[in-house]
Amino acid sequence: MKISKILIPLFICFQLNVFSQNFAPLGAKWHYQYWSINTNDFVSFYTLSAERDTIIDQKYCTVLTLKKNNSSEIETEVIYSEQNNKVYFYENSNFKLYFDYSIEEGDTLNLSVPENFLNFDISCGGIADSSLLKLYRVKIDSITTGFRNNSFLRVYHTSSIISEDNNYFNWDLGKVVERIGSLNGFLGFSFLQCLGGEVGYFRCYSDSSYQIQHPSQDCNYLITNLTESPDNEKIKFYPNPFSSQLIIELPQIINSKYFLKLYNSMGQIIKSETITQSSNIDVSELKQGVYFCEISNKGAVLQRKKLVKN
Repeated sequence: MKISKILIPLFICFQLNVFSQNFAPLGAKWHYQYWSINTNDFVSFYTLSAERDTIIDQKYCTVLTLKKNNSSEIETEVIYSEQNNKVYFYENSNFKLYFDYSIEEGDTLNLSVPENFLNFDISCGGIADSSLLKLYRVKIDSITTGFRNNSFLRVYHTSSIISEDNNYFNWDLGKVVERIGSLNGFLGFSFLQCLGGEVGYFRCYSDSSYQIQHPSQDCNYLITNLTESPDNEKIKFYPNPFSSQLIIELPQIINSKYFLKLYNSMGQIIKSETITQSSNIDVSELKQGVYFCEISNKGAVLQRKKLVKN
């Protein structure tokens, strides 16, 4: 009896380790930025993490959990499984095609979107009712390769096939990268855009083998990216914690403009202004909590500082 008690859990662990997939492996994480009404700011973001795995219909799957602004949204979990270079998501007791990585140039794909797609859309508003959303079509215009971490990753350049059929939806995948998926948001995005602002975008992907990021963005957001500048002793913030006034002392550079941006813990800009070399900032209207101050000069970020209001 003692032997069987030991062997059974070992067998289960072995089974789970045997099954694996290139797309959405356990531990994979994606970072996307949402649509912004102000092109100089970002409103919010989401991350996707393959935090656990499971077996459905004898198929190995990973469960991806979406978090908006670092807050878990359980209803936006999606389950993915890779079978023979085809990636499926599981919904309503069925596996539906997400993308076919064995596709050839010039081929056409009929794809599906999960019912909770609105949470993943990095565009804004004006989207058809999800009850009408069944399929969309894309054509593979070309396939290129990108070199990352001593491996070649295929990049599928797609174009949407617009249809008048109500069973199909006008959807844009854009570039689809092997292992990562669409760079137009995890599920792509709707054609229908609000006036003004800018569409969101892919920021970063990482797993045990790869870390790939937007050329001008890092993986983390301001609230987790607080690397101290080597010149931080030249910029002083006090008191910290603060109450109604925040004092900022800057390097003594003649005729130089400095800009302040104050973010809340959700990454939203709540104050933005030009400041002098020694400025008293009125922050009496702010609630208690954690804030992040960014000082820039001539387009370059000089310092980011975590601050606390009592």
